[in-house]
Amino acid sequence: MPRYSTRIDEMNQKEKAQLEERLLKFQGGICFLCEHEIKLEADETEIDHIVPIADGGPDEEGNWALLHSSCNSKKRAKNLNLAKVLMRWDSLREKGVVPLLVEIQDVSP
Repeated sequence: MPRYSTRIDEMNQKEKAQLEERLLKFQGGICFLCEHEIKLEADETEIDHIVPIADGGPDEEGNWALLHSSCNSKKRAKNLNLAKVLMRWDSLREKGVVPLLVEIQDVSP
């Protein structure tokens, strides 16, 4: 799938830094995916579309989220809302709160 050119790509460094500040404030200082604190001066971050442009998501600030770069690279879905749910599920499973799904075998005669 081709990568779309976005308004974020057209921003200069100062505009992007201001956008990161606004998104961080809107998100309460946390990563959209892992919900851990983001420290702009220390953490590598990325801005991504919550609903991908390819899926009809708008290329506007209301559809952008600030994430740790590491979270963005390990997400399992392009739609960030779905990726967030999957990341929470994985976290609960790692903590042993949610059992691993077992394969159901057909026991028909």
